[in-house]
Amino acid sequence: MKRKAVRMGIWWRMQPLKRALLDATIMFLRRGGVVRAVRLINMIKEIVQELLTYILSRKVVFVAYLVGKELVRRFREYLGIVNDVKYIIHLGIQWLNTPLIYRGP
Repeated sequence: MKRKAVRMGIWWRMQPLKRALLDATIMFLRRGGVVRAVRLINMIKEIVQELLTYILSRKVVFVAYLVGKELVRRFREYLGIVNDVKYIIHLGIQWLNTPLIYRGP
């Protein structure tokens, strides 16, 4: 994941302390160490989630999924309960392709 972030130029947007913590953790794990501290694991999870958000936010499918999820939440009474990921992505793509004039509030 670090390689992909460096390739995409996202690695340098992160805070230096977060990058250092991730680098130290990677080096520690490569040498055979095991991370057991719960607080450290939670901190690493937060950093990885932030990094994944930066990486995936450039993908259209991810953006369409987020928009579709919001549409399903907003129009739950009309759509009912929707658990199908493909349907959510299709809704998001349809909304993204709709001209601004025709989009509702």
